[in-house]
Amino acid sequence: MIGIGRSTTTGDPDGDILELCSVTNIDTQIITSTLQRMVGVHEFPVPLYSAIKVDGKPLYWYAHNNKTPPRIPTKTMQVLGVTIHAITTSENMTYVDITVDVGSGTYIRTIAEECGRLLGYPAMLTSLRRISVGEYTINDDNVIADI
Repeated sequence: MIGIGRSTTTGDPDGDILELCSVTNIDTQIITSTLQRMVGVHEFPVPLYSAIKVDGKPLYWYAHNNKTPPRIPTKTMQVLGVTIHAITTSENMTYVDITVDVGSGTYIRTIAEECGRLLGYPAMLTSLRRISVGEYTINDDNVIADI
């Protein structure tokens, strides 16, 4: 689920708040068209809390040590499809419950943050439930982690 109106250092509820604002002037049609624009192959920035290395250190090392990395790399990410299940508003935030079908190596936090950027608001991933990874699905005996 994407939370529009708040961004954090980690891109999820565990991080420190970077920006908070009331969400106005966006409706279901705007959110839907914005998410549909994200379908395809894009170059997006890698989250600061990731294992991608910059100058020999994983980005999360910079984050945990309050250091600014020399650069934030971008990565090719693929969004194959987006399905919106619900859009709700509470506490000055808009929540978008979606299912996203993505290519390997796509950061869902980045998808949430980029959606907010396109809408002109801070955004973060408020929850994530993986329903499949490769050939494994949530219905298999193997557990797929939630955050």
